Formats: sequence, C-alpha cells, structure tokens
Amino acid sequence: MKCVRRLAGLVLFLTLWGPIDSSLSRAAGTWSSALPAPPAGGVNNCILLSDGTVLGLNGNGGCARLTPDIHGSYLNGTWTALTPMNNSRLFYSSQLLTNGNLWVAGGEDGTGGSHSEIYDPLNNSWRMVPDPSPDPNFSDSISEILPNGNPFVPPVYTSTVCLIYNVGLDSWSMAASCRASQDEASWVKLPSDNIITIDAFSQNSEHYVPSLNQWVADGTLPVPLFDPTLSELGPGFLLPNGKAFYIGS
Repeated sequence: MKCVRRLAGLVLFLTLWGPIDSSLSRAAGTWSSALPAPPAGGVNNCILLSDGTVLGLNGNGGCARLTPDIHGSYLNGTWTALTPMNNSRLFYSSQLLTNGNLWVAGGEDGTGGSHSEIYDPLNNSWRMVPDPSPDPNFSDSISEILPNGNPFVPPVYTSTVCLIYNVGLDSWSMAASCRASQDEASWVKLPSDNIITIDAFSQNSEHYVPSLNQWVADGTLPVPLFDPTLSELGPGFLLPNGKAFYIGS
C-alpha cells in the first residue's frame, strides 16, 4: 500500500481531548506543529522505538531520531541524524523485535528488494541479515511478529511461499504456504495470535495459525475491497471487540 507521504517540513501531532467513554466516538482533537523539522530529505515513515524515541526513515536509506524533551514532549523534541541503512528501501516490511532492535526487509523501490537488515538503537548500527535462498524478492511485502518474537513474511514475487526469520539463530526457515498471493495485502493479527488476510485482488480470505503452522480458508467477502484499476487494498485494523476491520482502496 503506497499511502505514505513525505514530510519535508513540520511534523504534526494530533491530540485528543474531551470526555473519554466506552465509545470514544465523541472525542475531538486538534493538530499542533512540532517545532523541530525533520532533517534534509524528510521522512517517509516513522517507527516508535522501545525507549520512546521515534525513528524516521526517508525512503533512500537515510535515518534520523526524534527525541522528546525533558518533559516527554515530542512537540519540542530534537532530531538527530543516524547511521544510514545498508540499502535504500521504500515500501517494505518492518517489525520492532522483542529485544528493542528493528528488523526491515525488502523495498518496492530502492536496492533492498531481496535483502533484510537489523538496526541496533543502542549502538546506532545496521547489520545485514543473511539472504534466504532462493532469492525471495520481498519487494513491498507485508509482515507480522509471531508469538515467539520472530518476523513472519511472504515474499511478494515467490508465489505463495512464506518465510520466518529466526532472530536467535539469525537464519530463515520455510513456513506453510498461503493459499493465494499476498501482494498488496493487509494483515491483521487477531487476539488469538492468528493472522487474517484478504488474498490479493480477490474477495477470498484466509488466516494463518502460528501454533499449527497452517493457513485456513475463511469465508468470501460480501464486497470487493481491492481497487480494480490500481490493484491496491486499504488498511486493516483490530477493533477493541476483537474483530478485524478493513477499508477498501
């Protein structure tokens, strides 16, 4: 999904206000401009790290960190340049690992399409991960974290093959293949740790059961959600009641 927008100037923060009730439907909000501008090149996406700082990535391999001020405010925080990635990548898989490191794989644009790497915030360093064999061509793949903390990812251009990156062993293993392509898919992790998806360019759905390493076919969607012209799908969310909510392209 290419829904990221480059922020070359101010970063905006939305603050909700008003009474908090079970529905949250009456909460209103205001936008505030952050005083520090991102570094040259801007940022294409941001990831909240485990220490509360924000990692900003510009799509060309450039990285910067937004650190809140002594009061915990990001509005008056400070941007600092970081060590760049080994590969340039835009539209790719990313997961924050349980050890606080960041794992990324692929890239629809840039040089990272078949490669993955890990960022260590403590040492401000990027380390390449051994490539799976054969060439996976992750491209703009979707991903999720399994209950054991390992990233689970389907390379976009290798049919229905799914892979698991073992963080402790720094190696890859094959997982059960999904029933249909996950190109442009949106995955939602359910409270059961199962991962539900809408198969690419179809009205079919399925879910992955980590405990069984098995994909299970689900029902057919009542309406198509993939855009017939752009072949894109909107995001998927987990609602407080445990249901998955999807938006069409």
